[in-house]
Amino acid sequence: MDLQPTSRALRLLTAAVLSATLFALFPFATSALKNGTGLPNEISLIVSNVWSLCTLADYITGMSLVLPYLVCLGPTPWTGTLWCILELLLGTPVLLIRGIARLALHSTVAEAIVPFAAGTATSPNRPGTVLLRWSAGLLAVVFTGVCSYALATESISVGWGFIRTHPSSLLLFALQLSGVLFTAMYIWIRERNNLWMAIPTLILLVFLGNVVTAVYVLLASIGATSVQDALLVRRSVLGRSRRFYYEQLDEE
Repeated sequence: MDLQPTSRALRLLTAAVLSATLFALFPFATSALKNGTGLPNEISLIVSNVWSLCTLADYITGMSLVLPYLVCLGPTPWTGTLWCILELLLGTPVLLIRGIARLALHSTVAEAIVPFAAGTATSPNRPGTVLLRWSAGLLAVVFTGVCSYALATESISVGWGFIRTHPSSLLLFALQLSGVLFTAMYIWIRERNNLWMAIPTLILLVFLGNVVTAVYVLLASIGATSVQDALLVRRSVLGRSRRFYYEQLDEE
């Protein structure tokens, strides 16, 4: 059976979804710019409400974990660093554009988003992997702390009322959701052969946000030989195959 037409259709559909998400961000950005009172004032406004602050923490957590992904995605360290700088300056739209560009250049969605097949050798970099692991763990702890504080001090309905009536907070929320969409696609590609773990993880991602991303990256870094090995290899992080892979690697 020729899977090429199916792969092409799925790739085009994925690119269309990412493109639609990108364009959907423009009204939020336009409203925030039109009604904004300057960056310092907008930041003060965002942190003045605990749930808006929680959204900011969620967004920062996601972006912090996207940066090493973009560096490893390359294709060279210099271009990867350039994409990171753009991500820091412009936010989630850069990640979406990067994904769309790679979908245009590769034959399948999996190759575009998680480019290396399981068993692919990558350059060892244990210190980088340790740094990734500790960073992901710290981000998960800090984000959990911020969310716990928000839950203890204000109801979600009151927080949502604040966010939806302030354009800068609403833009931040939209950016965070678009990042979660990309993360969900990334996790699905790696875990699609382990549906009993993939589906609950994606549900948790939707409801808990990037704390799930942080824990996922932390788990991916355990036993990995490099940051590239942790983030860019199409190998299940949650499934049994991952453990067997590392046992075979140790034996070699």
